[in-house]
Amino acid sequence: MSVARAQREITSVEFADWMAFYNIEPFGDRIADIRMGMLAATTANIHRDPKTKAFEPADFMPWVKQPKKEVLFDDPKDQARFVALAMFGIDLSQAKGKKFKVKRNRND
Repeated sequence: MSVARAQREITSVEFADWMAFYNIEPFGDRIADIRMGMLAATTANIHRDPKTKAFEPADFMPWVKQPKKEVLFDDPKDQARFVALAMFGIDLSQAKGKKFKVKRNRND
């Protein structure tokens, strides 16, 4: 249903009721994906090697972002070089004594 059609056919009271109902009992494709993720994880865990890590529902939902692994160096100077290059595009090994202006996109 389009927004224009919904505005014609549903009162604001009914819309508020649907919003309240969704907060109590969510519905839609995302919730269906979560339910199927639980089912897939259960099925996969039944058949996995007990020595391996258990599957989680998020493993079967491509839209769930996995946390990125941290990149840590033993040497603090190497860590600083990595951060400067990754964040600002500045190679500190070639920057000795130079000052750089970081260009920022103000549209964010």
